[in-house]
Amino acid sequence: MNDPMNTTFPCKKVLLVDDDDIITTIFRIFAKKQVPDLELLTTNDSSKAFELLREFRPDLLLIDLFMPNLDGMSLVRALRSDPELSTLPVIFFTAAYRDPQLRTMLKDPQVLGVIGKPFSPKEVFAQIAELYREYLKRSVEAEVKEVG
Repeated sequence: MNDPMNTTFPCKKVLLVDDDDIITTIFRIFAKKQVPDLELLTTNDSSKAFELLREFRPDLLLIDLFMPNLDGMSLVRALRSDPELSTLPVIFFTAAYRDPQLRTMLKDPQVLGVIGKPFSPKEVFAQIAELYREYLKRSVEAEVKEVG
């Protein structure tokens, strides 16, 4: 297995929502090479995101910030009001990673971070894994505090 992190990828199922077909295609190609056990579902139509989230039940949502129909921030706001999807972790992909609105979204504990575009296809899965592992660590620490 060509694991870019030399460890097991921390999530099993990922949904990528990006209106750019080139991005989703590159992502699928590199996922097959670098994380062959990953179940990756992609869509270029953000209006289908909720339907796919309910059917596919991913561990993580990767989403472009600016898209036609439903932009990434609006989608995340809608997720937070849905009891079934409110705790789904999210990573944004965007070329506008300095957008002031994005800083507000990053205060959401389920928004794990931002990966800037253009990204390195060879490094992106290591970045995702690192962000997701940090999220898992924080989740465990929060549970321990709650119990203890």
